[in-house]
Amino acid sequence: MSTIARVTAPILLILAAYIGGGAELMLKHSIAGTGDAVWISAILIAGLAILASILWLQRDTSARSLALWGLLLKLGLLPLYIGFLPFGAFLAAGLMAPPYLVLAIGYLFTLICGMYALLLTSSQYGIAAAHHANTEGLLSTSSKRRHITMHCLPLTDLISSIWLCILLYRAKKHTPAPASES
Repeated sequence: MSTIARVTAPILLILAAYIGGGAELMLKHSIAGTGDAVWISAILIAGLAILASILWLQRDTSARSLALWGLLLKLGLLPLYIGFLPFGAFLAAGLMAPPYLVLAIGYLFTLICGMYALLLTSSQYGIAAAHHANTEGLLSTSSKRRHITMHCLPLTDLISSIWLCILLYRAKKHTPAPASES
């Protein structure tokens, strides 16, 4: 897989999430003037491209590099998640008004499902890094399970990404370098 494809897949995911998903819910009309199906398809294609990239990278790249890619992707999507917190709270407050109950439940369910799908898509690098670090002997099996579980839950996915990067950086720092041939 080319470097261009590996770099454009996360960028496509971030652009599709911000321009399509975020703008579609926050603004009356989408910035690009397209429907939901286009942006859902773009997020799905980007997710599949990221998965293909991870399967390709896992053969040649270290767990530390995968964890760094995952952290960068999480940090790129963080403003979107923060922006949806007030919107989700507003919808949840609408659950208290009986006339808007069905409408608020529908919007809230759609919002939660969309954000969770985006969370799982962006967690692929972290899950692959935890698995790869376990096979390299840098993480125990219980740590691997903990990081994979944390990557599947909101808010803890960012904490796990940061923690995994720090752990793998320290593990790489403390491993002795191979003796150079003279």
